[in-house]
Amino acid sequence: MTPVRVISTILNLMVIVAATSSNFVYSQQQPKRSQPTSKTAQTSKKVASTEKQKNAEQLVTRSKTKATEPPSPFDQMFLDAWKEAGTIQAEQATDVEFVRRIYLDTIGRIPTLDEARSSLAMNLSTRKGRRQLVEKLLEHPEYPRNFAVILRNALIGRNPMGGRDVDAPAFETWLRQQILQNVAWDKMVREMLAGEGPSNENGAVNYILAWARFGGSGLADENAATALTGKTTRVFLGLQIQCTQCHDHFLNSTWKQNDFWGINAFFLGMQREE
Repeated sequence: MTPVRVISTILNLMVIVAATSSNFVYSQQQPKRSQPTSKTAQTSKKVASTEKQKNAEQLVTRSKTKATEPPSPFDQMFLDAWKEAGTIQAEQATDVEFVRRIYLDTIGRIPTLDEARSSLAMNLSTRKGRRQLVEKLLEHPEYPRNFAVILRNALIGRNPMGGRDVDAPAFETWLRQQILQNVAWDKMVREMLAGEGPSNENGAVNYILAWARFGGSGLADENAATALTGKTTRVFLGLQIQCTQCHDHFLNSTWKQNDFWGINAFFLGMQREE
């Protein structure tokens, strides 16, 4: 899967989450009564509960009745989860709201007046129109720049642990070039984890320099790659296994201490030339 497609999926998720509500609160006020009997109170409570359930069932399927095409499998997962949890979908973002959000998410700024007018003319009331706008922005020249900054901050941070050894601008430039060339994500990761070359020429190697502690030409000590191991499993595998550095995971029986040090061993042969 290419970076563009991965990021497009992420953006779709961001748009959905931004346009939905996480909680449903039944706020219909009941008529005030002076000292209601317990039977009356129970009846009123039962009626309110029934109406709440009825409204939730109607509103959770709002997108099905208003959409011009069936929900995608991804959207259906949300609908099923909301129904099970008793939550409801908020009103769909207006075209103006959608344009503002998608510009910020993709190219990092709000649209100009001309861009907003052009976007609003793309029939954004349909899923097809909104998808076309997303695809258009993924081809925008400001998209690689914006997402290179986002990826740089996620991968090495604003102030990398490696300090002066890290050429952060070179790493950001490398990321931007990969996005521009539509390089597959697996190839980018492989270059970051196993690439070679000067840090100012092959920006990918700065990922290693940001998290490993070097002493001279080799790693400083046997624990010098533990931060790199924890970061790598977290950002590329989505796994929090750094606590298994010292002991088996208390909450996840799958990951053992040997797993952490097995991954860590991959990095122990690294060399650095001054």
